[in-house]
Amino acid sequence: KNRNKSCEMRAAKRGIDESQLSSDDVIEVKRSKTREVAIEVGSEPLETHRLYFTKITGLPSRFNECAYNLDEILNQIKPVSSIHFNFMVDTQWLISQYPTSSRNLPMTIVIGEKLGTSAREIKEEAEKEGWTNIVVDTASLPIPFGVHHSKLSIFEDDNMHIHVIVSTANLLPYDWEGKTQMFYYMRTAVGIQPSEREERKVEKEVPIVMDLIEYLTRYKMDGMEYWTDRFRNSLFDFTVNRIVFSVPGYHKGEEMNLVGHKSVRDILKKARANDQNGRKTLICQSSSIGSLGARPSVWLGDEFTLSMRGGRDPTGTQCWMIYPTKEDVENGVDGKAGGGSLPYSKATAEKQEWLLKNMCKWRAENWGRSRIMPHVKSYLQVDQTTRRFDWQIVTSANLSKAAWGQLQKNGMQLMIRSFEIGVLIMDPNCIRVPFDYPLARYKEGDRPWYIDDMDE
Repeated sequence: KNRNKSCEMRAAKRGIDESQLSSDDVIEVKRSKTREVAIEVGSEPLETHRLYFTKITGLPSRFNECAYNLDEILNQIKPVSSIHFNFMVDTQWLISQYPTSSRNLPMTIVIGEKLGTSAREIKEEAEKEGWTNIVVDTASLPIPFGVHHSKLSIFEDDNMHIHVIVSTANLLPYDWEGKTQMFYYMRTAVGIQPSEREERKVEKEVPIVMDLIEYLTRYKMDGMEYWTDRFRNSLFDFTVNRIVFSVPGYHKGEEMNLVGHKSVRDILKKARANDQNGRKTLICQSSSIGSLGARPSVWLGDEFTLSMRGGRDPTGTQCWMIYPTKEDVENGVDGKAGGGSLPYSKATAEKQEWLLKNMCKWRAENWGRSRIMPHVKSYLQVDQTTRRFDWQIVTSANLSKAAWGQLQKNGMQLMIRSFEIGVLIMDPNCIRVPFDYPLARYKEGDRPWYIDDMDE
């Protein structure tokens, strides 16, 4: 029991023991061309309601403990039916991750109608390769500059158990093998005797499951009812963790409290009121930064921080932004190529120079990932007195109005451009911070990596 929890504790302990080592000591600069064998006999099974890292090719094995490749996950699940919601998909690679027995079974891929991988591209490849088991659907993006950025996969196995992965990774090989990524795993309860149900708090209407059903109902497409019905009729272990998501639109009334940063405000206000007492620090870590305005009060220091504080007055709340410096990227394992998925632009940065004094470097020595550029997005609240983390959000959403929403019409409307999904971790045993703390602030002369640097 709890074998995987002890596995994480071992990994964390080893990370702390080795935290004084430099990145050069703990990362093999040249990645091996072959990966470790997937799912060896005796491998620890995935534990429900837990956060995991993706496994990094070429990283010493001690830093890949309790981390998984996609093929390792799918070899555990052995799906008979799948649905993927994502921004970018390499279909050939995705199919290759499945065990051979699952590769011709039903699979749905939901992609955006704009940007990212195109539905037409996947359909044409499926027709060419004879993948008759694949259905491709497109999510509507009614507001300009919106994207279908969610990264969610749902599987059913041959015992009719449901498995869910909420990830920060695109369905691309380099995303899963070469970037710092995380995913949250949950599954239906198994092996439950009637006498154990109350002790384990196993039930149908677990809040995180109802959140997921709410999200799926926003897709007006054939086949979605199958998955929502499966969730409604399945038993899950209870958790205080919650799904938080964004969907495009102009949201009003009670609807505002179900989406974007307002959903975080509503959940924390109701469930974690005590966590909002005292002085707090908000840490935002993402792989891109949007246009936040000429002053902190335009959005970040006002409505966004207000939501992250559960509706409490954000005055006095420290807010730090973790984003790789130009030097971080250039000294990373992949050099400048590692900055290709860090699309913060110079033009945007120059319009919000105030943010620079709040920025911190990317450091993950405890996990051996300082030189593995982050694609994970993680938001945390720290109690300044106890130095403990109150909660954590791991999500597809970057720090932007398009992803989290912007209040309009005197706060009576929340405008969101994109689809996003993540998990609000409120169980302290599930929090897993992907970067080092205390933080490493930018020094004089440091600046963020700009996507423009790719052209130098």
